[in-house]
Amino acid sequence: MSDHEGKTMNKKAILFGVKTPDAVDFDNSISETAELMKACGLDVMQIITQAYSSTRTPHYIGQGKITELITACEAQEAVVAVAAHELTGSQMRNLQELIPVEIIDRTQLILTIFAERAQTSEAKIQVEMANLQYQLPRINSTKLSQERQQGGGVRNRGTGETRTEIDKRRLESKLQELHELLDAMEIQRSTQRKRRKKQQLQTVAIVGYTNSGKSTLLNAMLTQYQGQTDKSVLEKDMLFATLQTSARRITLPNRRDIILTDTVGFVSSLPHTLIKAFRSTLEEVKEADLLLHVVDYSNPNHENQAKVTLDTLKEIGAADIPLLTIFNKIDKVEGPIPEPTEDTVFISAVNRLNLDLLAQKIIENLGSQLETITFFITYQHEAIRAEIMNKLEVLKSESNDEGTLLTVRASKQQLDQYSTYIFDEK
Repeated sequence: MSDHEGKTMNKKAILFGVKTPDAVDFDNSISETAELMKACGLDVMQIITQAYSSTRTPHYIGQGKITELITACEAQEAVVAVAAHELTGSQMRNLQELIPVEIIDRTQLILTIFAERAQTSEAKIQVEMANLQYQLPRINSTKLSQERQQGGGVRNRGTGETRTEIDKRRLESKLQELHELLDAMEIQRSTQRKRRKKQQLQTVAIVGYTNSGKSTLLNAMLTQYQGQTDKSVLEKDMLFATLQTSARRITLPNRRDIILTDTVGFVSSLPHTLIKAFRSTLEEVKEADLLLHVVDYSNPNHENQAKVTLDTLKEIGAADIPLLTIFNKIDKVEGPIPEPTEDTVFISAVNRLNLDLLAQKIIENLGSQLETITFFITYQHEAIRAEIMNKLEVLKSESNDEGTLLTVRASKQQLDQYSTYIFDEK
């Protein structure tokens, strides 16, 4: 589906899908694909499903279902038919030869939404790369593609190239160009991360399923602890509202500054082309000191959505980073809310409910990565005492006739700056 087609509103469409024996969450997957279709401006007129042993058959669905799909398209006056899985190039061609409407798949829906939501130049490049990576193995090998493009010169010797070869080379050249642009942006992003590390700022990344409330949480934390609304990020009740990382500096109640980052949302069967293209954005997740896994607790399918997020974190190499699970949107849940545990908290980001408890858990988790030490500052070095009190988390302060004992918790790099003042009980 082209960008133009994705923005055309109210196209009538039929959704069709195959339920394999190992499809444990098929109904939710179908419902989610229907939501993706709506986000692309497609009206879901009818849903056709089939129990089948595999999704890798030549036509994806059986001959009987193909006939049913053709009949449904005619009866509903549909102009698009959407497969609930990603189709191979041959499946797409086989279906297109039999069904007289446009055939698209779930991956194309997601790519279309990403293309429409992308705002920054980096996000636009990443989406374009994902589109090209999707197209590359699907370059049509019809008769037209096999036609020889006659070329002159001794090297060609009259054989020329197929249209497929020309198209592949064009796409690969464009992909290389986009790779180089992204690499340059990644250098800049890496420099920013190194600057934060140098400033001894710990980073907390907000991750989770799309539309779970990640951006709302970032804005709530900004308002609660910075009193700032001018640095708010976009928050909308829509799929993939955020496609670029937004980083904000926040001062926690223990007076420690952290960098809180909002990241792109995950979704089941997130196309590998997107994961690959968004590698620089997802690098922010891999470099974080702590992950806040936001789960939409009001969604009946929240357990499976949480699993998708955890699986995706594992896929991008971020499974070993300390993680807090944040069950969000408790304002939409009827009945009692469970008590928090060591690594879970229940909140309403929109109502800023239980944010203080969340902040405390963030402090505790980040604190476990810090060291505690005691300094002795004589009164002749009052400026040093004031600097430590202002910059670091002071757990205890005791004064005597000679100076002040300060028990401080901070990163090793921060503590090393004041190593000459370490208190020696001997």
